[in-house]
Amino acid sequence: MVQAFSLGVGVLLLLARWAKAQQAQNSQFLPSATQQWNYNPTCTAGLFPQDPNNLNGTIVDTFGATWQVNCQQRSPGTYLPTVDTNGRGMSACFRGCDKVPGCVGFYYLGTEIDATNGTGICRYQRRVLSPYVPDSYTTVGDYRIYASAHSLLASPQLPCPYYNNSRQIDGQGNTWSVFCGYNGPGTDLATIKVDSMNDCYTACNVNAQCNQFVFTYVGSEPASITGSTAGSCALKSGPYPGIGLTYTDTQNFACRISNVTSVTFNVLTTATYGQLPYLAGSISQLGSWQTNSAVQLNSSNYTDYNPQWYATIQIPAGTSFEYKYLRREVDGSFTWDTGSNRAYTVP
Repeated sequence: MVQAFSLGVGVLLLLARWAKAQQAQNSQFLPSATQQWNYNPTCTAGLFPQDPNNLNGTIVDTFGATWQVNCQQRSPGTYLPTVDTNGRGMSACFRGCDKVPGCVGFYYLGTEIDATNGTGICRYQRRVLSPYVPDSYTTVGDYRIYASAHSLLASPQLPCPYYNNSRQIDGQGNTWSVFCGYNGPGTDLATIKVDSMNDCYTACNVNAQCNQFVFTYVGSEPASITGSTAGSCALKSGPYPGIGLTYTDTQNFACRISNVTSVTFNVLTTATYGQLPYLAGSISQLGSWQTNSAVQLNSSNYTDYNPQWYATIQIPAGTSFEYKYLRREVDGSFTWDTGSNRAYTVP
């Protein structure tokens, strides 16, 4: 059956997620009657007593995180230093808190023009929040409290806290273990400026020595809405950390536990009408030698002068396996290629 064959390795681009949404630790603050909250003019500066319509509103931010918002209220808690919104109003507080390790809420002092414009500052909070208290008087400089917010459901677009203590597959198909609020023991390689923790995956993947990193975010969101460099990735090299993690409320850690490579199998063979070439092997991706789970080859490159069939399979790096080609006959039976099994190890 097989006249010639070759085996090539390509690159897999895959985006998948393995974790269920993590509820924020403030989920007990869920309003009994959820209402949609808008940036402006829902909160009226200096309004007291609070209009019930200005309390317990929910909003989904640009990262997909769900928040509860209370106008002219704040929750006493542990505050980080204030950061400027750079003209982006309260929207910068939502995005910034999404990125800051350990941030569970914030209050915004300033004014709102619309959803992405306003003048003010954010004060992020890092622990479980206390019950809200009315506050229409606290000021910082010329800014007065506009509203407070706390996270109800973490953003599925960012590793932390959505994938905390679970696994995430990045855009290149590599699997990572994610530990929010921890640092790892690896050897430092380099530190680079980034916008979010997602960028650390990309940076680590292109560094031949890197297999883990620590993400820190300290600063404000940029006026341009995107392109912040307030985050940093400390790229590292080392074994899977196991019990070597160190708790910290200022950083997030991730360690790559497997690389996924796209392996392309090519074979030159002719087939009569009704016959189809297949591929089977010793690993689950190749059907574990079961003909009913074998991989059918693709004929899109087939010509009379180049009768090529192929299949591209995603297999973790370092995997060693055996494989063999086979042909499904017109009657549904299979004929195996003659000779010994072929062997391959994914780089």
